[in-house]
Amino acid sequence: MEKKPATLAEMLSDDFNTAVEVREMPDKRKIVVAVEDIPLDKKFGYFAGFVTQTNGFYALHLEGDVIEGIGKLQFLGHDLEPNSAFIKGDRWLYAINDIRKGDEVTVDYMHTEKELPSRLCV
Repeated sequence: MEKKPATLAEMLSDDFNTAVEVREMPDKRKIVVAVEDIPLDKKFGYFAGFVTQTNGFYALHLEGDVIEGIGKLQFLGHDLEPNSAFIKGDRWLYAINDIRKGDEVTVDYMHTEKELPSRLCV
């Protein structure tokens, strides 16, 4: 059985997300960026957070629950052609394309949300 963060301290440490970092953009939004090359099919991140009943700003629908994200991956951006995905709806993030150092790491929210805001894809 693979190890998952078990305590709040482990979730906040981001030890499971060492291949990425968060950068603040000039417009003040934060993005997740690869700090090393991440090859296709590599498992490289864990979406840490808490099960909640509300759909907060950093929440994703994973493992059949609404997870309010904490740590680096809460800032994952949306892309209709993403370079990463949560396979089988679990919290582990995999590269679905080669991701080069410096690239923004993105997911398709269509696979992590029950409802999407109309402004998301215009």
